[in-house]
Amino acid sequence: RFRWNMKSPMPLAEAEAVASDFIAKVRDWISKYEVAGSIRRRKEIVGDVEILVRPEFATAPQANLFGESTGMGKNMLTWRMLELLHVGIIEEGERAKDGRRAPFSDRHFMFKFMDKPIDLYAVFPPADWFPTLVIRTGCADFSHFLVTHSQAVGVFFRDGHMEKDGKILQINSEPEVFELSGIKYIEPSDRGDNWLQHMHETADYLKATVLKGYLKKPETLSS
Repeated sequence: RFRWNMKSPMPLAEAEAVASDFIAKVRDWISKYEVAGSIRRRKEIVGDVEILVRPEFATAPQANLFGESTGMGKNMLTWRMLELLHVGIIEEGERAKDGRRAPFSDRHFMFKFMDKPIDLYAVFPPADWFPTLVIRTGCADFSHFLVTHSQAVGVFFRDGHMEKDGKILQINSEPEVFELSGIKYIEPSDRGDNWLQHMHETADYLKATVLKGYLKKPETLSS
């Protein structure tokens, strides 16, 4: 996974302002948005801004490299992001240590706006809104726990959606993601570094304690 080499720590209020100002730049090219990451968890100091959006698409379906219809029109958000880059409102994200360029394509854009790092995730099929929102809210350890625990109950996160028995599940809310993953719902503000304590006195707490060590065989928790 591509990561920022250097984050720019900023107070929560400043990070929220950066997110709001950027969203205003793309609002006409998206149908839905949610600020995720440490802002959504209400962390006092934020390293970077993470935003989920649902792009608008042009009405005419586009073809893939083989001339087959994708069933979707042109991703208008991608067009808008290229325009913002061209006029200098945003800047390309820094390169990785191995020289790779930061992602800047239909589903994931890493860039700087107002000299602050932003991760922008565009959610559209096969990705699903609520599973992606939960994972991108974090924290990283909690997301790892959720994904691993869901595997123990036969549900899998793939390409931004959830599957069971080889079928894509239709998710209508954030609590439903938790329910299908076999754990109780906890608020975004409780998913920080101390997320384990919000599961105490439940079977989930014992399982989470084990999974905190990056469980190798999740099937051992199936009972």
